[in-house]
Amino acid sequence: MILKGVYRIAAVFLLLFSLGFFSSALCEYTTLRKGDSGPEVAAMKQRMYELGYFTSTKFSSSFNDTTQKRVKLLQRMNGLEETGTADPALLELLFSDQVIAANGQSAYELAASITPVASATPKPTKAPKSTKTPKPTKTPRPTKTPKTTKTPQPLISPINSPVLPARDEDGFLSDEEYLDTEFVHKDPDDGLWIYLSKTLQVEIRRYNDPNGPLVWYETEVKTKDGERMGTPHIANIARGKLFHGETIAKENHAVLAISDDFYFYRVRNTKYPGVIVRNGEILYDKAKIKGTGGFPKQEVLAYFQDGSMKCFDVGQYTAEEYLQMGATDVFSFGPILVTNGQAGEQMSNPKYYHYREPRCALGMIEPGHYIILTVKGRSDDSRGCYFSFLADRMLSLGVQEALNLDGGGTASLIFMGEQLNYKGTASRTVASLITFGTSDLVQPDPE
Repeated sequence: MILKGVYRIAAVFLLLFSLGFFSSALCEYTTLRKGDSGPEVAAMKQRMYELGYFTSTKFSSSFNDTTQKRVKLLQRMNGLEETGTADPALLELLFSDQVIAANGQSAYELAASITPVASATPKPTKAPKSTKTPKPTKTPRPTKTPKTTKTPQPLISPINSPVLPARDEDGFLSDEEYLDTEFVHKDPDDGLWIYLSKTLQVEIRRYNDPNGPLVWYETEVKTKDGERMGTPHIANIARGKLFHGETIAKENHAVLAISDDFYFYRVRNTKYPGVIVRNGEILYDKAKIKGTGGFPKQEVLAYFQDGSMKCFDVGQYTAEEYLQMGATDVFSFGPILVTNGQAGEQMSNPKYYHYREPRCALGMIEPGHYIILTVKGRSDDSRGCYFSFLADRMLSLGVQEALNLDGGGTASLIFMGEQLNYKGTASRTVASLITFGTSDLVQPDPE
């Protein structure tokens, strides 16, 4: 049935190309929403059927209530806001190999699992019945050889040890012995990146688990002497032009930059943005308190003046109350991965958005000492991870508080102006980032 569906969708694609509904590069999509109808809607529904979001091909070419519900499920499975509207970005993902099917597999995996069906051959003509002959004595079947267990492949991690400059007892550059103000090491082949100054340490290690397959980056950040986290954002959150993370990081000369809670998307789509505080300024204070449905849950990670971080439940405090507590920045996303040194409430719930995705998470071991996990996904070398993986890794590294931030196509890890977990500008455009440190070695691109 799946193979027949593949033939059908190939035919639909040929028809659409001949009619000119899509460009040859599959990039000129038109937003489809409830009330629309036509071949574009039919092609979208056909593709969703192949991915398991419809159970039958007996559907109309209209974007009706059922279609809207199926689109929301598609968005949920792919870690997107459940708008029920198929915008160009969603349609591009839908027709790619990276889209997550209803069963949790990527389209690439789903296609690879299809077994070709042999062509049908005519049934042989029945021979006339003959006189029965005695059945031969059955020969005992040989004992089956037990299947050998596939040997797990070892975890691949950095092995080189670069020569580092003189450092003080806490690992920062030594005032007395190192003349330069900063040290940078980049080894993408081995998977190790290091930045050192007198107030900032950044060490990024890439890990590859071939058994997943899974690729992730563990970033350790240490700060002292007033070095603080940055939260740059564009001037007009509601309507301003968006940029790739690399561009924002370079404009702010950021040593390290990661994706944040993607709050601008909720602002622009008239959703509850959550409690959003940046650099001591209240930007929004409207959390989705009623009910527990929808994603993200808008749980909070607050960053305080003393460099500490703490997780809070949605609606626990207002933005003004966080300021009174000493918070300078408040992020709303979730789920909570770790709080008070224990796994978050949802981490033991196997039904809580249990699918593999690219992820980004921020945690604190102690004030001034942070861990960032960035997980690749939707690619041949990495399927992405579950939330429980993030929580387990954070706990193993001694993290006391950690929140999941926006992942999917937004997940970014940018070091010295270079995106590590994507090639070039493959990541989604954004309005804001989380940064650590500044360096004159990082310069904006020439206009």
